[in-house]
Amino acid sequence: MSVRSAAGRSAALAILLAACATSTDSSSTQIQAADGTTVAPLMVASGHVHVLLFVTPDCPIANSYAPLISALLRQVAGTFVQVYLVYVDPDLTAAQANQHAREYELDLPLLLDREQRVATALGVKITPSAAVLTAFGLQYIGRIDDRWRKLGVDGQVAEHNDLLDAINAVQTGKPVLEARTIAVGCRLPQRLP
Repeated sequence: MSVRSAAGRSAALAILLAACATSTDSSSTQIQAADGTTVAPLMVASGHVHVLLFVTPDCPIANSYAPLISALLRQVAGTFVQVYLVYVDPDLTAAQANQHAREYELDLPLLLDREQRVATALGVKITPSAAVLTAFGLQYIGRIDDRWRKLGVDGQVAEHNDLLDAINAVQTGKPVLEARTIAVGCRLPQRLP
């Protein structure tokens, strides 16, 4: 397969993903932040990038990415990239989210997607998952990197830094070469009865 045809397929997939993201009702994807404000993370201003990191506090694979998330925050500081930690646990309180973020030294906006509206709009089923959005819609969805190749097997060293590659691509106006990857981790939790 030529590089040109692979790039063409990736561009077509990015357009399809963008169409799906922009077709969602933005009012139904407004969610509460842990600080009490309301945020619409799927609505992205022109020239800006939103990175959504979907997590649960009890997923060991998600928690293992805390140092990488902190490094990512330092790398995008001062840019038009806004990173959000999106908690998808239906029973998690704002206080618990804040405690978890403090415990793992994650200093970024915390969103509570208790009804999993944002996760559902983007097709997220696993934590950790990452999404990169621009004003044109969804540009990347999937794993943070390939350090975890399957459950129970931590590769230790990532060969592909998918999330960082996607952020770098959209910041430079290029298409994301691999717009969708498969995340490995914990299934999204259901509300306790």
